[in-house]
Amino acid sequence: MPSEESYKVIEGDWKDFRFRRVLPADYEAVQEHVAQNFVRDENTCKLLGWNEDFAADVSLVVSLFLPEGLSFIAEHIPTGKIAGVRITFHHKPDSSFDGVPLKSRNSKILLKLVNEIEEMADVVNKHGIDTWAEFFIASTSPDFRNQGLAGEFYDRSINFLTAEGFKHALVVVTSPYTRKATIKRGFEQQSRIDYENFLDFDEKTPVFKKEDLTSEHYAMVMLKTL
Repeated sequence: MPSEESYKVIEGDWKDFRFRRVLPADYEAVQEHVAQNFVRDENTCKLLGWNEDFAADVSLVVSLFLPEGLSFIAEHIPTGKIAGVRITFHHKPDSSFDGVPLKSRNSKILLKLVNEIEEMADVVNKHGIDTWAEFFIASTSPDFRNQGLAGEFYDRSINFLTAEGFKHALVVVTSPYTRKATIKRGFEQQSRIDYENFLDFDEKTPVFKKEDLTSEHYAMVMLKTL
Protein backbone atom coordinates (compact mmCIF):
# COMPACT_ATOMS: atom_id res chain seq x y z
CA MET A 1 0.00 0.00 0.00
CA PRO A 2 1.14 3.59 -0.58
CA SER A 3 2.68 5.51 2.30
CA GLU A 4 0.88 8.15 4.34
CA GLU A 5 3.47 10.67 3.18
CA SER A 6 2.58 9.96 -0.45
CA TYR A 7 -1.15 10.29 0.25
CA LYS A 8 -0.50 13.78 1.63
CA VAL A 9 0.54 14.80 -1.88
CA ILE A 10 -2.93 14.19 -3.32
CA GLU A 11 -5.35 14.50 -0.42
CA GLY A 12 -6.85 17.86 0.47
CA ASP A 13 -9.39 20.50 -0.50
CA TRP A 14 -9.55 22.34 -3.82
CA LYS A 15 -12.34 24.77 -4.67
CA ASP A 16 -15.58 23.04 -3.52
CA PHE A 17 -14.03 19.57 -3.64
CA ARG A 18 -12.10 17.27 -1.33
CA PHE A 19 -9.66 14.83 -2.90
CA ARG A 20 -8.98 11.66 -0.93
CA ARG A 21 -7.99 8.03 -1.30
CA VAL A 22 -10.64 5.39 -1.99
CA LEU A 23 -11.34 3.44 1.20
CA PRO A 24 -12.96 -0.02 1.37
CA ALA A 25 -16.17 1.61 2.58
CA ASP A 26 -16.22 3.57 -0.72
CA TYR A 27 -15.83 0.62 -3.07
CA GLU A 28 -19.53 0.09 -3.81
CA ALA A 29 -20.19 3.79 -4.39
CA VAL A 30 -17.14 4.13 -6.63
CA GLN A 31 -18.16 1.14 -8.74
CA GLU A 32 -21.69 2.55 -9.07
CA HIS A 33 -20.29 5.95 -10.05
CA VAL A 34 -18.20 4.38 -12.81
CA ALA A 35 -21.14 2.27 -14.02
CA GLN A 36 -23.55 5.20 -14.19
CA ASN A 37 -21.19 7.88 -15.48
CA PHE A 38 -18.13 6.51 -17.26
CA VAL A 39 -19.90 3.58 -18.94
CA ARG A 40 -22.72 5.87 -20.07
CA ASP A 41 -20.72 8.90 -21.21
CA GLU A 42 -17.13 8.01 -22.12
CA ASN A 43 -16.69 8.35 -25.91
CA THR A 44 -16.09 4.69 -26.73
CA CYS A 45 -18.60 3.34 -24.22
CA LYS A 46 -21.21 5.72 -25.59
CA LEU A 47 -20.68 4.38 -29.11
CA LEU A 48 -20.95 0.80 -27.88
CA GLY A 49 -24.10 1.51 -25.86
CA TRP A 50 -24.84 1.21 -22.17
CA ASN A 51 -26.40 -1.94 -20.74
CA GLU A 52 -26.40 -3.52 -17.31
CA ASP A 53 -23.95 -6.31 -18.19
CA PHE A 54 -21.52 -3.81 -19.67
CA ALA A 55 -21.73 -1.63 -16.57
CA ALA A 56 -21.31 -4.68 -14.31
CA ASP A 57 -18.24 -5.85 -16.23
CA VAL A 58 -16.48 -2.49 -15.97
CA SER A 59 -17.38 -2.31 -12.28
CA LEU A 60 -15.88 -5.77 -11.79
CA VAL A 61 -12.59 -4.72 -13.39
CA VAL A 62 -12.53 -1.59 -11.24
CA SER A 63 -13.01 -3.72 -8.13
CA LEU A 64 -9.78 -5.57 -8.93
CA PHE A 65 -7.76 -2.36 -8.82
CA LEU A 66 -9.20 -0.55 -5.82
CA PRO A 67 -7.33 -2.59 -3.16
CA GLU A 68 -4.00 -1.37 -4.61
CA GLY A 69 -4.68 2.01 -3.00
CA LEU A 70 -3.78 4.09 -6.08
CA SER A 71 -7.29 5.37 -6.82
CA PHE A 72 -8.93 8.56 -5.59
CA ILE A 73 -12.25 10.34 -5.41
CA ALA A 74 -13.22 13.98 -5.37
CA GLU A 75 -16.12 14.72 -3.04
CA HIS A 76 -18.31 17.79 -3.44
CA ILE A 77 -17.91 19.34 0.00
CA PRO A 78 -21.33 21.08 0.23
CA THR A 79 -23.30 17.93 -0.66
CA GLY A 80 -20.94 15.04 0.17
CA LYS A 81 -21.56 13.56 -3.29
CA ILE A 82 -18.84 11.83 -5.27
CA ALA A 83 -18.06 14.36 -7.99
CA GLY A 84 -15.29 12.43 -9.71
CA VAL A 85 -13.23 9.24 -9.63
CA ARG A 86 -9.69 8.50 -10.76
CA ILE A 87 -8.96 4.76 -11.08
CA THR A 88 -5.28 3.86 -11.36
CA PHE A 89 -3.50 0.52 -11.18
CA HIS A 90 0.05 -0.80 -11.12
CA HIS A 91 0.72 -2.47 -14.46
CA LYS A 92 3.23 -5.27 -13.94
CA PRO A 93 4.87 -7.73 -16.36
CA ASP A 94 2.23 -10.36 -15.53
CA SER A 95 -0.77 -8.01 -15.61
CA SER A 96 -3.62 -9.43 -17.70
CA PHE A 97 -7.39 -9.20 -18.07
CA ASP A 98 -7.62 -12.66 -19.63
CA GLY A 99 -9.01 -14.34 -16.51
CA VAL A 100 -11.70 -11.74 -15.81
CA PRO A 101 -15.16 -13.30 -16.47
CA LEU A 102 -16.68 -10.63 -18.71
CA LYS A 103 -20.32 -11.14 -19.74
CA SER A 104 -20.97 -8.29 -22.14
CA ARG A 105 -19.86 -8.18 -25.77
CA ASN A 106 -19.33 -4.44 -25.30
CA SER A 107 -16.79 -4.92 -22.53
CA LYS A 108 -14.97 -7.56 -24.58
CA ILE A 109 -14.80 -5.16 -27.53
CA LEU A 110 -13.52 -2.39 -25.24
CA LEU A 111 -10.86 -4.73 -23.87
CA LYS A 112 -9.89 -5.70 -27.42
CA LEU A 113 -9.37 -2.02 -28.23
CA VAL A 114 -7.21 -1.46 -25.15
CA ASN A 115 -5.14 -4.58 -25.81
CA GLU A 116 -4.57 -3.72 -29.47
CA ILE A 117 -3.55 -0.13 -28.95
CA GLU A 118 -1.22 -1.06 -26.08
CA GLU A 119 0.34 -3.79 -28.22
CA MET A 120 0.85 -1.19 -30.97
CA ALA A 121 2.50 1.14 -28.45
CA ASP A 122 4.89 -1.68 -27.44
CA VAL A 123 6.42 0.42 -24.66
CA VAL A 124 8.20 -2.61 -23.21
CA ASN A 125 10.45 -2.96 -26.26
CA LYS A 126 10.51 0.69 -27.36
CA HIS A 127 11.35 2.11 -23.95
CA GLY A 128 12.73 -0.88 -22.06
CA ILE A 129 10.11 -0.72 -19.30
CA ASP A 130 7.84 -3.49 -18.05
CA THR A 131 6.03 -1.77 -15.20
CA TRP A 132 4.19 1.53 -14.89
CA ALA A 133 1.23 3.27 -13.29
CA GLU A 134 -1.75 3.05 -15.64
CA PHE A 135 -4.55 5.60 -15.51
CA PHE A 136 -7.52 3.33 -16.19
CA ILE A 137 -10.60 5.51 -15.72
CA ALA A 138 -11.41 9.14 -15.06
CA SER A 139 -15.10 9.66 -14.37
CA THR A 140 -16.96 12.83 -13.46
CA SER A 141 -20.64 13.28 -12.60
CA PRO A 142 -22.56 15.50 -15.07
CA ASP A 143 -23.25 18.11 -12.38
CA PHE A 144 -19.52 18.66 -11.84
CA ARG A 145 -18.09 18.61 -15.33
CA ASN A 146 -16.17 21.49 -16.92
CA GLN A 147 -14.88 22.60 -13.52
CA GLY A 148 -11.28 21.39 -13.88
CA LEU A 149 -11.60 18.15 -11.92
CA ALA A 150 -9.97 15.94 -14.57
CA GLY A 151 -6.92 18.19 -14.81
CA GLU A 152 -6.62 18.42 -11.05
CA PHE A 153 -6.79 14.62 -10.81
CA TYR A 154 -3.91 14.40 -13.29
CA ASP A 155 -1.76 16.95 -11.47
CA ARG A 156 -2.28 15.42 -8.05
CA SER A 157 -1.97 11.83 -9.27
CA ILE A 158 1.28 12.52 -11.12
CA ASN A 159 2.81 14.04 -7.98
CA PHE A 160 1.49 11.14 -5.89
CA LEU A 161 2.87 8.49 -8.24
CA THR A 162 6.24 10.23 -8.35
CA ALA A 163 6.30 10.23 -4.55
CA GLU A 164 5.55 6.50 -4.63
CA GLY A 165 8.56 5.86 -6.85
CA PHE A 166 6.84 5.16 -10.17
CA LYS A 167 9.00 6.06 -13.16
CA HIS A 168 6.32 6.06 -15.87
CA ALA A 169 2.60 6.72 -16.22
CA LEU A 170 0.54 5.44 -19.16
CA VAL A 171 -3.01 6.16 -20.24
CA VAL A 172 -5.28 5.20 -23.15
CA VAL A 173 -7.06 8.43 -24.08
CA THR A 174 -10.30 8.49 -26.05
CA SER A 175 -11.60 12.06 -25.84
CA PRO A 176 -10.34 15.48 -26.93
CA TYR A 177 -10.44 16.63 -23.29
CA THR A 178 -8.13 13.91 -22.00
CA ARG A 179 -5.86 14.32 -25.02
CA LYS A 180 -5.40 18.00 -24.23
CA ALA A 181 -4.93 17.23 -20.54
CA THR A 182 -2.20 14.66 -21.17
CA ILE A 183 -0.35 16.70 -23.81
CA LYS A 184 -0.37 19.71 -21.48
CA ARG A 185 1.29 17.57 -18.80
CA GLY A 186 4.05 16.16 -20.95
CA PHE A 187 2.59 12.82 -22.03
CA GLU A 188 3.81 11.65 -25.44
CA GLN A 189 1.84 9.70 -28.02
CA GLN A 190 2.90 6.06 -28.49
CA SER A 191 0.17 4.66 -30.74
CA ARG A 192 -3.18 5.52 -32.30
CA ILE A 193 -6.25 3.66 -33.59
CA ASP A 194 -8.85 5.50 -35.65
CA TYR A 195 -12.24 4.00 -34.91
CA GLU A 196 -13.16 3.64 -38.57
CA ASN A 197 -10.28 1.14 -38.82
CA PHE A 198 -11.04 -0.78 -35.62
CA LEU A 199 -12.19 -4.30 -36.53
CA ASP A 200 -14.38 -6.84 -34.77
CA PHE A 201 -13.18 -10.24 -33.58
CA ASP A 202 -13.33 -11.59 -37.14
CA GLU A 203 -10.70 -8.97 -38.08
CA LYS A 204 -12.84 -8.07 -41.12
CA THR A 205 -15.93 -6.22 -39.93
CA PRO A 206 -15.66 -2.64 -38.62
CA VAL A 207 -16.93 -2.36 -35.05
CA PHE A 208 -18.42 1.09 -35.56
CA LYS A 209 -20.59 2.51 -38.34
CA LYS A 210 -18.98 5.35 -40.26
CA GLU A 211 -22.09 7.50 -39.90
CA ASP A 212 -21.72 7.36 -36.10
CA LEU A 213 -18.13 8.57 -36.14
CA THR A 214 -16.52 12.00 -36.17
CA SER A 215 -12.93 13.12 -36.55
CA GLU A 216 -12.63 12.94 -32.76
CA HIS A 217 -13.30 9.21 -32.59
CA TYR A 218 -9.87 7.69 -32.09
CA ALA A 219 -7.79 6.37 -29.20
CA MET A 220 -4.14 6.91 -28.33
CA VAL A 221 -1.66 5.52 -25.83
CA MET A 222 0.09 8.37 -24.03
CA LEU A 223 3.19 7.85 -21.89
CA LYS A 224 4.94 10.14 -19.43
CA THR A 225 8.28 9.72 -17.71
CA LEU A 226 7.87 10.80 -14.08
